[in-house]
Amino acid sequence: MDLKHALGRFAAECDAAGMRISTSMCEAMREQSEERMESEIDRQIGAAAAVMRSMYRCESTQIYVLVTERNTWRDAQNYCRERNTDLASVRSETELQQILSITGSGNFGYDIWIGLYRNRLWSDQSNSSFSYWLPWTQSSDPQPDNGLSIPGQYQAQHCTTVSLKYFGRWTDERCFNSLPFFCYSEHQLTFLNEYVVGLRVKVSTLDNLSQIEQKVIIRLQEELIKHGVSGNFTMSPRDLQKIKP
Repeated sequence: MDLKHALGRFAAECDAAGMRISTSMCEAMREQSEERMESEIDRQIGAAAAVMRSMYRCESTQIYVLVTERNTWRDAQNYCRERNTDLASVRSETELQQILSITGSGNFGYDIWIGLYRNRLWSDQSNSSFSYWLPWTQSSDPQPDNGLSIPGQYQAQHCTTVSLKYFGRWTDERCFNSLPFFCYSEHQLTFLNEYVVGLRVKVSTLDNLSQIEQKVIIRLQEELIKHGVSGNFTMSPRDLQKIKP
């Protein structure tokens, strides 16, 4: 039934009941009904979108690669930048354990380059207060010592290694030493499985179910995008039901 016939039928029913009502008044009542529907949809969508945002997360993760080819620190940096992202940054205990886990039981000369150098900056310019320097031992001064106890290397150790001999502790070494090294690649991981969110909307409108369904989906998409969720998602209705009052 189109709008014209619906309004005509409504006006006839009003007239039969002794109520004089104009078509313009019917239009006004229809507009008020639609406004109530829009308000109800907005309220329900706000709640549903909040639930969906909590299910969606986007994370960056570093994938580490151990390169057994021996290079100076600078050559290792160039190698990583050409083939991966950069020399590995180790910004937390978790990342340290990740790089140690890929060394296995192999003997790579005990020391492996990472991206820390000079005045303790990371090669990829990332910021972190995490450190894992080797403390004093019977066979080594506390690190970094800039070659203090090694003849000919004082103030010449500006690059950093992970020492497998000392269970992953960091030591500073001459940048011209040839050692294996860790590269990393940056990957963006988006976690969003299929989720079903229940939504109940009470409306009084001349729109059919498919029109209401389309409005709800469009509003949900707008709400999620407005709050920073990537537009790379799809929505579809499931088990749409019309419930009688």
